[in-house]
Amino acid sequence: MKATLASLAIVLYASSLWCQDVPKAEVFGGYSYLRNVNGGGQGASGGVASAAYNFNTWLGIEGDILVHHQNQVYSCCSTYATATLPVTSTLYMVGPRVALRTGPLTAFAHVLAGGATSRTNAPSDMGGPFSSTQSAASAGAGVDLALRKWFAIRILEVDYVTNISGSPHTNNVGASAGIVFRFGGTAQARQRGVTSVQRETPPVANTGQGGITSVQRETPPVANTGEAPLLGVVGYATDEGLKVTSVRPGSPAEKIFLKPGDVISKIDDKEVKNGRDIESAVAASTSGTIKVTGLDKAEIGGYGDMIQFERKIKVR
Repeated sequence: MKATLASLAIVLYASSLWCQDVPKAEVFGGYSYLRNVNGGGQGASGGVASAAYNFNTWLGIEGDILVHHQNQVYSCCSTYATATLPVTSTLYMVGPRVALRTGPLTAFAHVLAGGATSRTNAPSDMGGPFSSTQSAASAGAGVDLALRKWFAIRILEVDYVTNISGSPHTNNVGASAGIVFRFGGTAQARQRGVTSVQRETPPVANTGQGGITSVQRETPPVANTGEAPLLGVVGYATDEGLKVTSVRPGSPAEKIFLKPGDVISKIDDKEVKNGRDIESAVAASTSGTIKVTGLDKAEIGGYGDMIQFERKIKVR
């Protein structure tokens, strides 16, 4: 029961931090276990490393390298004598990957193909060492939990691995877990020429009369402040879009984690600068579900890092 509550707390904590940015690249590394389900069902422990490039929110390409070690029993010197020898197998595969991203969770599935190399460190009097290379294929799925925009935990990945060529034909089931590092921003950020991270100017200290130091902060222009009731935000126009100053509780904006300091630049690929633009774009949606694109004030360190985001919400 305690473990379940702890897991739920982690997911809720991650949900409060995560917005639906799609990384351009992901690098994974961790522990891997592979079990041969033919006959004796021998198991092997090792490690896995993979890299994925995302073309959009759901489609990418992935490359994997897996290395496993195990001890196998071989016949030695006579019909009845045997020897236990260490075996190292290496899998290297590449293929397409599809993903479903929901808040901090990313579920994915992939189909990979490549090769498998096996090396047995047998002594010379047995004719060793032995090595062989075969074609291999794999299909599997997994789930990642994002704790930060750049960091996630791969809770579990399960794969079926088989050799395409060679004999005997083997069937293996593998499981892996580890950490994922994420790089880059969304495709929309690259199209607009916006860098993944923009830094606002920190507060500047000015010395007034009597040597008293005062801190000046950005103040929104009152005359240019507007409201977008359908989305539930109040803000003012900037070069990037509408900069949010307040979010109405329970509104669609709150449900997609918008907060003061964020910038809304597009609604359904229509550029917006003020509340009137947002209202027109929301009203033009025939499905009632809109796509909000903008810059998220991530509050990393002492200042606000602005990171590109894209989120969807049903407004009616």
